[in-house]
Formats: sequence, structure tokens, C-alpha cells
Amino acid sequence: MRVRDVSAKGSWHSVAEDHGVSIDKSDEFQWRRRVLLREYRCVNSINIMRFEWTWSNTEADVVSAVRDLGVELTGVSRDGDYRCRATPWSTMNASRRLLCTLADQRQASAWRGLLDALRGVDESTVAACVPECVYRGFCPERDPCWYNQTEGQVRAKLDYRHWARAHSCMDRRNVRVASANHKHNTMVCERCGRTWIEESHAHDGVGGEDL
Repeated sequence: MRVRDVSAKGSWHSVAEDHGVSIDKSDEFQWRRRVLLREYRCVNSINIMRFEWTWSNTEADVVSAVRDLGVELTGVSRDGDYRCRATPWSTMNASRRLLCTLADQRQASAWRGLLDALRGVDESTVAACVPECVYRGFCPERDPCWYNQTEGQVRAKLDYRHWARAHSCMDRRNVRVASANHKHNTMVCERCGRTWIEESHAHDGVGGEDL
């Protein structure tokens, strides 16, 4: 199996425009991570982007399997090459199934090869591509695989949590009120500098409207 002609259509700049925000270069990585973590709230925005690639020497049933997980097949050449397309959300969603050790190994191998190739195109999205047990923090399968509760899985979960929380404002210990009135508080995260507005009675550090 070989991945070639990997590219991205659309950009994070387009996603930011859809959000109606301008991103400072120094905060771009943290902003991308926040959008990816809020995938269900931001799915329409992040799906402005598309990843496209060609799979060569890949079995048809492997391509059929990933299509069931949201990957689009856009063309098949006479040589049997498959041209595919996926959004950031479908890429992350498919990764949760295909990076599981219970997944078909041919499908998993093809998908890992794709993620390796995508790393040079959009490292932020690839960083969010983890197996289901790492994403959820536990294995949802009735009969967990050998990887469950191993040192490798524990380390992978810690690495993902570290990535998810790095310079974030999820932890209220990093948040203070910058200004307040009788209706709203302007909150600021002292670690990343993000500011947002909360209702004065709100206690959710990740809610509110970004400034």
C-alpha cells in the first residue's frame, strides 16, 4: 500500500473566517487544538477543510471499509489507484476505529500510512487522531484487547490528555476574571491568554463566547 498526492483543500484561515475571528500567529496552534477538541460544536467549520490523497496497491475491501467511516471515494484509475477525500472530523472519527488493535490489520496499516503522510500537511489534525480507548479514556468494547490497561495505553492516554490540556483554559485554576459587570464577566486564561465572556453566574470555564 502506498499513499501519494496528499493535499489539503481549504485552510485553517478559512475556518477562522467562518468563526468570525482573527488568529494571532503565536496563538494559532492553541486555537486549532481548541477547535478540534470542540469537534461536535465546530464540525461545520472544520469541515470547510478537506484532505485528498491517492492510495496505490490497496485492496478494494480496505477502501470500502474506510468509506463506511466517512471517507469519500472520488475516483478509481485504470491502474486500480483510489482517489479519496476526508474532512478533519471524519479523519479523527475513522482513526478511533482503525487505530484500535481489534481493527483489521490491513485496514489499520493503510490508515497509519495515511496519517504519516498527512502529518506533513496538517499536524494538528493528526495529533487528534487516536484510538477509541485513548479518546474516551477507557475501552468501550465488551471484550477489550491485549492493549487495554497496558503501560503503552496508559502512556498514550496521558500524552493525549497532555496535548488536550496544554495551555488550555479547561482548568479553572488557570482562569481569573479580567473585568465584570452585573450581566457578564470577561474571563482570561493566565496560561494561554485566551479571553471570553461568561454570564456573571456561569461557572463553566470552557463555555462562553471567545473574544
